[in-house]
Amino acid sequence: MEANKTRQKLENTPFKSATEMNQASHDIQMQVWKRLEYARVFQQMTDNENYRFVKDELEQGLTCGYGEEGTYLVRVYSEGVGVKISINKDLVKEVEKSEGFVEALIRSTSDSFSKSYYQIKGMLPIDSADVQDMTKAKQR
Repeated sequence: MEANKTRQKLENTPFKSATEMNQASHDIQMQVWKRLEYARVFQQMTDNENYRFVKDELEQGLTCGYGEEGTYLVRVYSEGVGVKISINKDLVKEVEKSEGFVEALIRSTSDSFSKSYYQIKGMLPIDSADVQDMTKAKQR
């Protein structure tokens, strides 16, 4: 009876044995654990005053200005947990045919910031090309 349960579990999987499937599951669990542990340690270390600059960068966020210096059209930032988007409604009204322009600007700014935010916190993998570039730069 036990053999039938094992065969059912293995059905429609790429595995030939329960041991092989369990090992693959364990490998995935280790990858997820590493990512979550990285995020936990990142949060813990950035609470330390020595690393406050990281939180300062995230709180400042990414802004896109229009017109006068210091006036943002779109601002994407974080004040702890999650990503926030702020749109300067008064300034948006001034931009001709602004709807499509602002929509594209919001999308690209928020995508860029969000990707960096979740990568730096360890919740999203860093692109392998980025890691290779950093490794090459360190070797120089």
